[in-house]
Amino acid sequence: MNKIVFIVLMLSLLISKPIEWNFEKNFALQKEEKVVAKVAIGSEMKNFSMRWTLFKKEGLVILLKYDNFMHQFILYPDYQRNTFVLKLQDNGSFEDSKMVLVFKEFKDKQAYFWIGIQGDTEFFMEQ
Repeated sequence: MNKIVFIVLMLSLLISKPIEWNFEKNFALQKEEKVVAKVAIGSEMKNFSMRWTLFKKEGLVILLKYDNFMHQFILYPDYQRNTFVLKLQDNGSFEDSKMVLVFKEFKDKQAYFWIGIQGDTEFFMEQ
C-alpha cells in the first residue's frame, strides 16, 4: 500500500508544472495609502485598487476594489491566514487568471505585501 502511494505521489510531481507568474511585486503601504492598477484581460481593461484601514490584534483590514466590486477582508501575518486569492477571469476553468495577495509583515506603521498575477492577464500597477 505504501509503495502505491509513493508511486502516485512521484508521478504527480513529474506531471505537475510550476506556477508561472506574469507579474510579481513586493510593496509597502501606509494607512489609507492606495494602490491603483489596470488589469488587461484580452481586449478588456478593468480597474483595481487596494488600501488598508486598520491594524489591530495582528489583523490587517484590507479594502480591495476590482471591476467595481468591493471586497473587505482581514489578513494576518501567520502562514495560514496571510493570503487572499482573487479570480480575475472566471470561465469555470482551473487555468483562469488569478491575483494572489500575501501580507508579509507590519512594521514602522507600514504593511508589506507581495502580489502575483497568474494566467493570461496583464497587470499595470501605479503606486
